[in-house]
Amino acid sequence: MKTRLEDILHKYEDITVMLADPEVTSDPKRYTELSREFSALEPIAEHAKHYQSLQQQLQDNIELIKDPDCDSELRKMFEEEMLDIKAALVASDKELTRLLMPKD
Repeated sequence: MKTRLEDILHKYEDITVMLADPEVTSDPKRYTELSREFSALEPIAEHAKHYQSLQQQLQDNIELIKDPDCDSELRKMFEEEMLDIKAALVASDKELTRLLMPKD
């Protein structure tokens, strides 16, 4: 799923750039096509960014916990936060799976 999300985010960013291109904005048909595609990708892209952010937060906490200079109070706080992040990742994964399912 990671590669698929990266592909979607890349496409979303490309379309964002194209929609700002004067050549595209002067072509109503092309602009409409890209706008529709942008609208279809936007919820997935936004959720994918959130998912990636949660993954990064989890990785950051793991690194902080491994730090020998991290005191036990901070370590405990990071471990508790990791539980919340993991739960959010599970929920986010389910939502992304739903968003990526083909439309009928």
